[in-house]
Amino acid sequence: MTTRRFLLAGLVLGLSLSAGTPRPAARGTELPSRLSDRDFWRLVVDSSERDGYFRSDNLTSNELLYQRVIPDLVRRTRPGAVYLGVGPEQNFTYMAAVRPAFAVIFDIRRGNLLVHLMYKALFELSRDRAEFVSMLFSKPRPRGIGANSTVSELFTAVGSVPSDEGLHARNLKAIRDQLTRTHGLPLVAADLDGIDYAYRTFYSRGFAIRYQPTYDDLMVQTDGEGVSRSYLASEASFAFLKDLESRNLTTPRSRRSTCPTSSSTSIRTASGRRSAGVWRRCHSTPRARSFARRPGVDRASAGDSCRALDPWPTNPRPVFGSRKSRRRV
Repeated sequence: MTTRRFLLAGLVLGLSLSAGTPRPAARGTELPSRLSDRDFWRLVVDSSERDGYFRSDNLTSNELLYQRVIPDLVRRTRPGAVYLGVGPEQNFTYMAAVRPAFAVIFDIRRGNLLVHLMYKALFELSRDRAEFVSMLFSKPRPRGIGANSTVSELFTAVGSVPSDEGLHARNLKAIRDQLTRTHGLPLVAADLDGIDYAYRTFYSRGFAIRYQPTYDDLMVQTDGEGVSRSYLASEASFAFLKDLESRNLTTPRSRRSTCPTSSSTSIRTASGRRSAGVWRRCHSTPRARSFARRPGVDRASAGDSCRALDPWPTNPRPVFGSRKSRRRV
């Protein structure tokens, strides 16, 4: 089945991610159990646009309390749907909570797409959480961390081990080989440089990739009800994401046609009916208007970034998640 036919007929998403007029989604179709490397890359390429502007690299989330919306999302959604998200690693935490069958992660920057390809390789190369975090930060695996270790214990142990330049170089080669040789992705030199830059930043800055909140700050938070829900809180959550990545079912996209200022977004979509109001409301927030007024931002593009989704069909009752809003729209 070709990629375009898969998008229009096979995906329960019901979204036409390619150019042109969208068609209604076919009824009674099911999501694939995996994508071939070729179809995965065609989905990434065909539905991505040119690199867009954002004021920072945004390698990690800047929202410390984004888990607070998860209890409501879990109550409102069912596993096996399609997840749409924006931005970096907080998507993994949402995905681990709602357990989608397929995930699409948008961002205005191509750099975010490359970061997610880096994560893809690391998930696939790592056997468990301890190995994953060690590889992510180019540190030797600490002793004493097992399947039942808490996320706080995990980051305390990894944080006590110094980063290793030689390990960083070997891991970077493994990431490149996983993407270009194992999967055969035709990454150009600029893409490889972008992955190198992101991975080098994790190595050089450690947990303080962002001064505040730090990576370990984000991972040890709870959902407001006392439950630790970060994607590294349990081996079960990590294993779910590793499996999804290994089957090519988490696809990053570089698009302006998503709200650039809503970094904590998840929508459950399941039919071909249209519900573009989600995106209009997203863009009408004061935070979005503030973004559009910033120096250097193309205001027309910022406005179009959400309105461009108007023709896309989605679920008539999508679930929109934001740490500041818990609404079904």
